[in-house]
Amino acid sequence: MSKSRSDLLLASGVATLASALAVFRWSQRVVVFDDAYISFRYAKNLVNGAGLVFNEGERIEGYTNFAWTLLSAAGIAAGFDPLTTTRVVGVISYAAIAATLTFLWFRWTENDIFRWLGFPALWLIFARTGFAAHAGSGLETMTVALMILWVGVAAFELEVPWWASGLLAGVLCTVRADAALAVGVVGLILLLRARLGGEGWVAGFKLASRWASIPFAFIAAHTLFRLVYYGEPLPNTYFAKAGGIYALERGAWYVATVVRARPEVGALLVAALIGLLLSRGRSRAVISYGLLYAALYALYLIKVGGDFMEYRFMWMVYPTVMLAGLRGLVVIGDRKLVAGAVGAALMVGLTFTQRPTEKDSLGLPVMVGDRYGFQSLEGMNSMVETEGIPVGKKLGEVLPPDTVVATTLAGTISYYSDLRIVDQWGLNEPYVRHQEAPPTYLRGHVKPAPMEYLKEAGVDLYMHHPTICKCSKPCRERKPNVFIRLGEDRCVRTWYFQQTPELTAYVCEHPEWFVLHRVKCGSSKR
Repeated sequence: MSKSRSDLLLASGVATLASALAVFRWSQRVVVFDDAYISFRYAKNLVNGAGLVFNEGERIEGYTNFAWTLLSAAGIAAGFDPLTTTRVVGVISYAAIAATLTFLWFRWTENDIFRWLGFPALWLIFARTGFAAHAGSGLETMTVALMILWVGVAAFELEVPWWASGLLAGVLCTVRADAALAVGVVGLILLLRARLGGEGWVAGFKLASRWASIPFAFIAAHTLFRLVYYGEPLPNTYFAKAGGIYALERGAWYVATVVRARPEVGALLVAALIGLLLSRGRSRAVISYGLLYAALYALYLIKVGGDFMEYRFMWMVYPTVMLAGLRGLVVIGDRKLVAGAVGAALMVGLTFTQRPTEKDSLGLPVMVGDRYGFQSLEGMNSMVETEGIPVGKKLGEVLPPDTVVATTLAGTISYYSDLRIVDQWGLNEPYVRHQEAPPTYLRGHVKPAPMEYLKEAGVDLYMHHPTICKCSKPCRERKPNVFIRLGEDRCVRTWYFQQTPELTAYVCEHPEWFVLHRVKCGSSKR
């Protein structure tokens, strides 16, 4: 057997092992996020014939993952739970990231000592707790991360036909629109490669424009769909989270926190920069893709001010940073084996050097930027499992179908209740298009629904974020409350926002479902 064939078999075998380890790693912390159910709500309404809408009859684009939402709809139409569908795709994507990076590492390296010394660093980096957990969260995060990685690998490492990598980039842009940064990065590198290779600017422009024509066609088609179906060229989430907002200080703090909390990111970037200076040809193109994408993405995060989920935005670019850093490490090791080995050992060490709030089952530190207001994996999962799902199901069981509920937990409650939901954070409401951003910006959701809007929207019950307390000792307010029984002496509190004779009569007739406070039932006040 030739050496090249044996190396290929070795790389394939270890990549397969890495995939299996990745699936096992994900299984150690299984979480789900409420935001995924916003897309599921759109998908369910599409399958049920109401259209790609959040509330029937209201065309608002409150999702940022068009193709992912269609994938969820396909799963529902086939009889599968959308979480199962998206979780399977997400975990496969995570396994594919592990396989891709492992395969490339073993193909790049020639020295057996260096190859096997670097493998622990590789594994520990992509075995990060938060990174693995996002794979099965129901969101598109891991699949987008895989596709961004593959766009660079296809265009510069494998050098597949231009139309194939362009098609992959086009699909990526429909899964998540802000991933279009990859299109600009690839186009820029193609342009510069042609110029530096002596072909000239004109030849470079033709090459870049030919490649970019396919993803631009996807973007144009998607934008046209938005204009025709929703009446806006941008999703409503843009107006809710980023429109008119320049939270540069917060965004810079977010990026700095990521590097502080995940110090191996800094080591990867340094290795990539050194490798860029020492490399030529294909290696330089691969490293350039990772570095340029990371730089542009950091600027994007600084502009929008980051996010509130535990490093979710970071994870989408994480494998691409790994791609550039590992390629740079190989270049360094080829020049000086000791330097490459030291770099690999340093990455292993940095994985354990941060000051954690806790450690996971592998002993890896878990750290959340408390000052910034991140929500932890456990916190986001708890919102779904202990609040959103039971509350949503119960609302759908006991409330009249024409009841209007206002809540900030718009995903699970809307999906499981099938009621008309007013999203108090505005992702699925038109008011945010014209509402100014508040002077003080934290992160993520920044434009809460004004009370006047809630009145105009016909809200019956106001929940904000579900407050659950004992039915035997309700957490009453100085306002009319309707407490909805969840079972086992657990009630969820709602503010009876706008009282109607019909709904009042209904809740008064069903004390087995409701506990009332300051609500008049006939001549009495309960």
